[in-house]
Amino acid sequence: MSDGNETPISASPAHAEVPALQADNVSIESLLRDLVEIPSPSTQEAEAVGYLVNWMIAYGAVDAFSDEAGNAVGIFGSTDPTARQIVLLGHIDTFGAALPVYLEGRRLYGRGTVDNKGCAKKQLVEIV
Repeated sequence: MSDGNETPISASPAHAEVPALQADNVSIESLLRDLVEIPSPSTQEAEAVGYLVNWMIAYGAVDAFSDEAGNAVGIFGSTDPTARQIVLLGHIDTFGAALPVYLEGRRLYGRGTVDNKGCAKKQLVEIV
């Protein structure tokens, strides 16, 4: 749960609107594509973190924030500190030159599609 000491994060205007999540592959793929389109080189992940925080709030997190290290943190379910907790951990920073983001059939190409924005997307979709 947020203790009020976190830095507020908001997504850039280009990514401020979180798309409606539906139980179909097209909507879930758009979540990943949106995240991959946001550049997030190591130490420069604030915009992607803001997008994830907004997404988690829109899809049922009881709390979502950026912690002191700049991580996106979402709490789903109970805020009772004695309740059982599950931590899903991943990274969304990327390394190397920016690559164009594009779809070829049902394959998405771009920096971070597999390592590790794709895994972060999968964790979020499974928890909501």
